Amino acid sequence: MSSEHSTPSQIEDLDSLRGINPTIIESRIRQYEQLGDHRTGLPGDDATTEWLASELSNLGIEPIVESYPFPLFEYKTAELSADDIHITGIPMFDGGVTGPQGVQGELADDSEDDLFGKIVIANSAIRRDVRWMEPHAKEHYENIAQRGAVGVIVPTGDPDGKIVLRNAESIRAAFELPVLQVEPGAIKQLRSRLIIGGSATLTIDAHRLSSTATNVIANLKSADASEKPGIGIMTPKSGWFTCAAERGGGLTAWLAIAEAMNKWRDRPSSFHFSATGGHELGHQGLIHHLKTYKSDQSGMTHPAHTWLHLGASIGAKHVDVMRGTNAIEGKMKGARISASSESLMNLAESSISDANISAFEYLPDPVGTPVGGEARDIASRGGKFISLRGRHHYFHSPQDTVDIAVDPQKVSRWIRAAISVTSRLAEQMEN
Repeated sequence: MSSEHSTPSQIEDLDSLRGINPTIIESRIRQYEQLGDHRTGLPGDDATTEWLASELSNLGIEPIVESYPFPLFEYKTAELSADDIHITGIPMFDGGVTGPQGVQGELADDSEDDLFGKIVIANSAIRRDVRWMEPHAKEHYENIAQRGAVGVIVPTGDPDGKIVLRNAESIRAAFELPVLQVEPGAIKQLRSRLIIGGSATLTIDAHRLSSTATNVIANLKSADASEKPGIGIMTPKSGWFTCAAERGGGLTAWLAIAEAMNKWRDRPSSFHFSATGGHELGHQGLIHHLKTYKSDQSGMTHPAHTWLHLGASIGAKHVDVMRGTNAIEGKMKGARISASSESLMNLAESSISDANISAFEYLPDPVGTPVGGEARDIASRGGKFISLRGRHHYFHSPQDTVDIAVDPQKVSRWIRAAISVTSRLAEQMEN
């Protein structure tokens, strides 16, 4: 059977698709990694747009580059100093700034009752107190500020002690408390000062500006060229550091689905592809993209009737068992799936099973549970979706590289599942 005249779910030799080949997958993710730091507004993010557009063109698909505004946070200095101790870090982009003079205060452990005028060391973050690093931590920091603290130092790291960063979900409505993220080992220098007392200066010299970045968009019409909304396939393209495993699996799946759907000549649905920036800054790219379309009568945002969200860490190494006796509830880092209805969840799990992915490798969230990642922006607009996403132990770390955190064979299996999900969603549109 010719792949050009069959649905991807019926392709006898799925391996004929380049994008499903582990060697191609690894090569693509290495290319992505080599573009540099993928934070929104940096050259690496701009280069990613050019790379994705080129990849689409090579598949015979016309790319569209879409500009969007975003709040740019630029810092010159981010450090804590106390006499001969100097600890550098990275500020929370949705936190406060100090100016070049910094703020001075006595150092205090976060367990202390009296935080007035003090710089708080969030030692409980090392013990996995998630309040310091969760996406919507703004309220927690505002509570710390109300207790009189003038700054916070958050030690947070990957398994090797390298810094791990929090997404700036509140960047358009930042909290005022300056927060410095540092490697856990850095605060060892401060332990004696916490015991005997001593002051320090926290400096986050930064400015908030407005800038523009880009999304990559593509459209494939249905065989009958219908104008009806079809299937949306979305993935973020930006993040902290090189984010090879965080973003690489989603991006390679996105390209592979584009390849497969483009070969489906009698496709019953249109397909809308969006690779959006601003992920680590509250999903600025996707939010802008959705605002450019009106809602249909069902409340779904054009141009998609149902969305597949290719989120973080698809096929990553260094994940936990997600179900069974070896799973530690609330502590697992690994693949999760969400859906806006039971029927879509069943479709997703069937596709995952067909791709030989074990039930222990992922956790299905109960339908109706608040969803994370860009899928939440679809859910908040009343949209239908399936979300594939997760975490791994080098998530948001500078060590999220191909050699450390990417498993091309595993990514390939998840791509098989994603292609199956996409084709089945399209087939439903025909019925």
